[in-house]
Amino acid sequence: MEESDEAMVPHSGTGMPIAVYPPLPPYTDPELTLTRETTTRTVVMQGGETHRQVEALAQHSAAVQQMTAEQLGQVKAQQEHLAAKTPEYLQQQHDRNSAIHEQQQDMKQQMEEQRRFLEIQFRLLKAAEEAVGLQEQRLESLAEAVQPHLQARWGAFEQGPAPPSVNRSSERPAALRGLLSQ
Repeated sequence: MEESDEAMVPHSGTGMPIAVYPPLPPYTDPELTLTRETTTRTVVMQGGETHRQVEALAQHSAAVQQMTAEQLGQVKAQQEHLAAKTPEYLQQQHDRNSAIHEQQQDMKQQMEEQRRFLEIQFRLLKAAEEAVGLQEQRLESLAEAVQPHLQARWGAFEQGPAPPSVNRSSERPAALRGLLSQ
């Protein structure tokens, strides 16, 4: 299982060789680049500038901490703002839903009243139709009852007896036909 690898460099001593890989290409993300530059600068600086390096790192760290704290404060303020608005928004939604539900109930009630009104109107029209039908039957039976009397009375003015196949409504006088056709 001892395979030689070009990326493997022997370690000083008797241990396993250390892997050496070519450097990765630089990232385009500014934060990652900044971190890499900071790390590189820290490694490059040596010797007598240690105190200055520590000061620079401390200032950089303080600036990053300040920026992080400000960003966290902004996020917290946004969350608090949203948290304050959420109950108001939920109340508005509840009120809107309640109003819609109330409107639906009102419409349902109005439709039910309209249905009842139409049923009553239908029953009244049906009763009127039956009454008109009965009235028509009474008029027809009255016309049939009066027919022999009318023929006897008006028969002298006619030009002879009416043929038996003629429609009965044509045998009636015009005044009586007008009453029956109404």
